[in-house]
Amino acid sequence: MDKDFYKCGNHLYNLQLLEGTENQAKKDKDPEVWLKEEYKNEQAIEEYKKRNYIDPTLKLEWENIKEFRETREEAIITKLKEVLLPQS
Repeated sequence: MDKDFYKCGNHLYNLQLLEGTENQAKKDKDPEVWLKEEYKNEQAIEEYKKRNYIDPTLKLEWENIKEFRETREEAIITKLKEVLLPQS
């Protein structure tokens, strides 16, 4: 993995607001492990990913970090523009 990704902890694509209990449960676990523990079936995992602007077909593994960054950042920016910019 590209070492530059270790410096990206506070970049837009990597930020997520979590409630206290969810934040405690997630901690430093591998995302796919956490998802399988927290959500008991694939449909629930897919819904979680969609709610959080994550491509539901993407496995959250280190080898996919570049694709994760690109697709999530684009999805977040698109949503922010929808919410913050007036419609013409």
